[in-house]
Amino acid sequence: TEGTSGEICIVLENGELERDVVVTLTTTEVTAGADDFSPLSNEVLTIPSTTTVSTAVCLNITVTSDMIVENNETFMISVETSNPNDVILGSTTATVTIVDDDSATVSIQETVSIMEGTTGQICIVLEDVAGGLERAVSVTLTFTEGAGDFELADIVVIFPSTAVTNDMICRNIIAVDDIILEGDEVFTITVVPSNLNDVPGISMATVIIQDNGNGKSFQLVSRLFCAEVQCNYL
Repeated sequence: TEGTSGEICIVLENGELERDVVVTLTTTEVTAGADDFSPLSNEVLTIPSTTTVSTAVCLNITVTSDMIVENNETFMISVETSNPNDVILGSTTATVTIVDDDSATVSIQETVSIMEGTTGQICIVLEDVAGGLERAVSVTLTFTEGAGDFELADIVVIFPSTAVTNDMICRNIIAVDDIILEGDEVFTITVVPSNLNDVPGISMATVIIQDNGNGKSFQLVSRLFCAEVQCNYL
């Protein structure tokens, strides 16, 4: 993981030693660059004569910390010996993976009010990505019941690798008109990250659909009812 140190180990698989044996280690960049770890060039690792079978002799490798949201990165380590008569090398290379531990903060408006028959917007903000993005970060918008009262298309929100802190992406919400006399209706939108390592946490917004009253008036109808000599309005 970024910002930590790991070990590369050489194991004596068989045989006995009566003197020290020396091997050298060299790193080769793959997707990780020299600024991501402490490179090695013919770094000497000594296997002491007191080493027994199945015992590991290890060397620390330091991995650099950064604040960039990026893919995991790799580099290779190769081992060589100057005296092949002393050492028969089994596996001569190892792949080291640096696990990215950086994340972005994404938020959504807490409350949005939309009148029936109109279109409103809900906006998602990339609040904090101090080190920048080297790959896209995506979230999905999910919602509670009430889908018949609104339309929300394109529920996947993707911040490209070029996005910076405070960038905003908005989605239209259409509040469907009806002829029902009713109170305001409420539903919840939840922002769910595609990768919790990228966006550690879930944020929510409350959307209020306000009744517009269109076509929802009542009409009082009177009828004249007569029974014998008395007439009453109903």
